[in-house]
Amino acid sequence: MKRRPVLLILLLLVITQCLMSQTKTVTGIVTDENNEPMIGVTVVIVGTTTGTVTGIDGSYSIRVEAGSQLQFSFVGMETQTFTVTGETSVINLQMVVATSALEEIVIVGYGTQKKESVVGAITQTAGEDLKRNFQGSNLADNMNGLMPGVISIRSSGVPGGAPLNNAAGKDDHETQVFIRGQTTWNGGEPLVLVDGVERSLMDVDPNEIENISVLKDASATAVFGVRGADGVILITTKRGKVGKPVLTFESMVTAGTLSKLPHDLDAYDVNFLKNLAIEHGLPADPSSWSAYVPWQTL
Repeated sequence: MKRRPVLLILLLLVITQCLMSQTKTVTGIVTDENNEPMIGVTVVIVGTTTGTVTGIDGSYSIRVEAGSQLQFSFVGMETQTFTVTGETSVINLQMVVATSALEEIVIVGYGTQKKESVVGAITQTAGEDLKRNFQGSNLADNMNGLMPGVISIRSSGVPGGAPLNNAAGKDDHETQVFIRGQTTWNGGEPLVLVDGVERSLMDVDPNEIENISVLKDASATAVFGVRGADGVILITTKRGKVGKPVLTFESMVTAGTLSKLPHDLDAYDVNFLKNLAIEHGLPADPSSWSAYVPWQTL
């Protein structure tokens, strides 16, 4: 009778040892695409509430049973899952940016929304698309053909000419941008906000742009009041990233030339055309008849 408690204790020790042999400690380091350690990455055992987060050096340590799955997740990164086998003791992981998730976000007014929840007329393009569509020296010229409903017009292309002010008080050498056409003869250009600050499109470098959102209808521009009556262009510039510095250099040279040069006229052709102009404009300017060259003289 006294042997039974001893046998029971031995049996419990054997069972405990077996359970402990199935549970092991898994460690590792989580890095980003630049091989820099990531802080705050969530490491969870799938199907349980047991988990941990990576420290300042990107390392983690967790007790897990063989055959279980570890799930690594972080905001803006692809979620990855690994199965722990009997031989697994170290899992080093490099996280990947979740580009598909980022494409589902649209900048709206002073915040962001998912594409499926947006009911207003909003279109968006990335800065890399602007660079591929590079057609001129300013951003307004590059926006042509990239976003539906956005039209850019340059009324004068005279190189080095004196600025001419139009009815809207704009320099004719500046490219005008309209959303869904020109609604008024007094300008009607959209409100441009760069990182929340009002600026001109002529002062924005296409290489600095992360993405552009164009708000086109009243439901999308309501947050801006009357300033957004002609549409709103929201520009988000690039931000610095943790990692090694990257230096890029680009150079572009453009040249303009006349497609056709007028040829000089002789005295006969000059006076003939001048007489023709006087004949057609005589009702409006009778005094011009004094400059008429008689046919005998020609």
